[in-house]
Amino acid sequence: MTATAAEDDIAGAFNAALEQDAGLPAGGAEVAMPAPPRKPDPADAGLEKPKRKPRTARKPDDEPRTAPAAPAPEPPGKGDYTEGLMSVGGQVWLAASAIRGGKIPLLNIPLPDARPYAFAFRRQLPALAAALNEGAKQNATVRRHVIKWTGDGSMSWMLGAGIACMGLLGACIEIGQLPAEQRAQLAAANDAEMQAEIEKLIESMGVGVEVPAA
Repeated sequence: MTATAAEDDIAGAFNAALEQDAGLPAGGAEVAMPAPPRKPDPADAGLEKPKRKPRTARKPDDEPRTAPAAPAPEPPGKGDYTEGLMSVGGQVWLAASAIRGGKIPLLNIPLPDARPYAFAFRRQLPALAAALNEGAKQNATVRRHVIKWTGDGSMSWMLGAGIACMGLLGACIEIGQLPAEQRAQLAAANDAEMQAEIEKLIESMGVGVEVPAA
């Protein structure tokens, strides 16, 4: 046996010993490694697969990170509201002058006599209108209220309606204080006017029916 053959035998014996220690078969054959265990599927057991929650889109932060800037102050008014204020004040004076005291008919609610207060109000109206006019020029809140009651499309019509209602109320109070004989005369006058209106209505309809007098 030559030295080369002896070296080959020694190397072969050494490799065989290593393979035996590692649990490998002789001859260097490869050993098949077992596959990892499969994760159990719920479908195999007749169970429904768990549903995944859908991902929701993240809401963007729309709110500003800084405080909004304060609005610029309104410039002072340049108009003059004295005439409108005097007109509205005159309507208030007329409404107050119609309240002469007494009791509201049917309701029996007492009303004070507002005429002395109306007299004082009219004397102070020019100064009051001038003060409100100056306030409307300097203050936006006062200006909005003044325009609301004096400008185009204002609510001054409410004062006109109030004056008419106060006039009617004052007349009703005075009638309630009249003697029974005078109230009967007013009732007879109202019946005559109603008779005339009915005759006009029948005539306009072309019906020749004579309406008996009341």
